[in-house]
Amino acid sequence: MIDSQQRVGVSFAVEGEAADDAVRLNAALAQSFDSQIRLGAGGNSSPHVTIALGEADRAALASIIAVVDKAVRDTKPFRMSFGQVARETVTGRYVLADVVIPVQVAVWRSTLHAKITEHLSGVGRTTDDPHLTIAVVDGQESAVDRLLANHTDKPLADCRVTHVDVARAGARGAKGTVIERFVLGAA
Repeated sequence: MIDSQQRVGVSFAVEGEAADDAVRLNAALAQSFDSQIRLGAGGNSSPHVTIALGEADRAALASIIAVVDKAVRDTKPFRMSFGQVARETVTGRYVLADVVIPVQVAVWRSTLHAKITEHLSGVGRTTDDPHLTIAVVDGQESAVDRLLANHTDKPLADCRVTHVDVARAGARGAKGTVIERFVLGAA
């Protein structure tokens, strides 16, 4: 547990072939553009789709864990698929894959986000449009776009989502050490 304010994130883990695809693409980007997010073993993050992100102290973290524990019982494992990988257009720095989830899971995610953020301060940038962050790069937008065009001829593999993680979070939403893992649909 944590005593003072610390950044935490709640997310769907991206695992299996989808995670392998994301790690490979991240490595290609990091090799050429020094990504601030390094996915996989030895990196500073693991592939995930954020539900909520922000600062929490010990009491807030306990509340968040209780909210997630209750919420995961209502949602069964599901299939998540990914759209085209591209730089987002707000800052141009984030390389993202759009995420496609069942409508009822999207509603559940939004509801859970609202419940979690009641316990967070300094809430991080999350949206109702889920995404998988592949990399965070600065500058060289046209070179990044060319690399993506050459490495994304097929979309990332689909992923079966079976749990939600509460984890420590780093800069740019990096997913650190898992504090608590919850199985979807476990009553």
